[in-house]
Amino acid sequence: MQEWTLRSGRSRTVAANGFESVPHNRWEESDEDDWETDSETSDRDSPSEPKCEITDEEDHNDNDGLDDTDHNHNAPPPKADQERYLADIRRLAEFLGRQGLDLLHQTTFELTQVLDESQRMALPVLQQCGLDGNYANPVRDTMKPIIYTAMVFPDSVIGELDNLVSIISTGADIYTVEWADDFWVGDVEPDGVMSPTAYAKATGMVEEWEEALRRAGYDPREVFIEDERRRPYIS
Repeated sequence: MQEWTLRSGRSRTVAANGFESVPHNRWEESDEDDWETDSETSDRDSPSEPKCEITDEEDHNDNDGLDDTDHNHNAPPPKADQERYLADIRRLAEFLGRQGLDLLHQTTFELTQVLDESQRMALPVLQQCGLDGNYANPVRDTMKPIIYTAMVFPDSVIGELDNLVSIISTGADIYTVEWADDFWVGDVEPDGVMSPTAYAKATGMVEEWEEALRRAGYDPREVFIEDERRRPYIS
C-alpha cells in the first residue's frame, strides 16, 4: 500500500490492487489531479531561495541612473555616485578615442543646449570627454566660443553661474583679447575688440562676470585692469 497526500492536506491510502481503503463516495474522481506523493510534499515544503521579481516599469521621473532617490532635477546627485558615474564616462571616452571616435566632437553642436538647460550632469560629462575652458568649437575658425557661450546664460536654471564658474576653473583664458568674428561683433561695437570682460560690459552682465571670477578664485578688479592693459596691443 502507498500513502498519498492531497494538496489540501488530507491523506488517502491505495492498496496494491488499485482499490482505495476509504468509505464509498468519499472521494470524487475529479480529486485525482489533486494528489501528490509524500516526496512531492516534502519538496514543496522545503525552504527555497527567495524570489527576485524583475519589473519593466517605466521611470516616469526621468531618472538618469544615479542614486538620486528624490528625483529632484535641480539637486546634485550624491558625491560618490557622481564621481563613479563621471569616472565611467572618462574611461569610455578614452576607450573610444583610441578607436578613433571623438565623443566631444560628436556633441559639439549640443554645447549651447548643454550650457543653457537644466541638465545638471551634462557639462561634467563633456568635461570627462575632453572639454576644457579653452575648447574651440571646430565649426568656428576664431574666438573661444565656449566661454562666451557660457556667459550668454549666466542666470540659467542650472543656477548661480555654475557652468560659467566651471568653464573658468578648467583653464579658460579670461584675458584673451581678439577681433570679434561675425557672430559676436555686434555685441562689442563700435571697436569690435572682443574679450570676456569686454563682452560682460557690452551686454550688461558685469555683476555676474565679477561674481563668477570671484567664485573661480580671481580678483575681478585685477582682471578688469589687465583687460584694459591688453586691449591697445591687439593688431
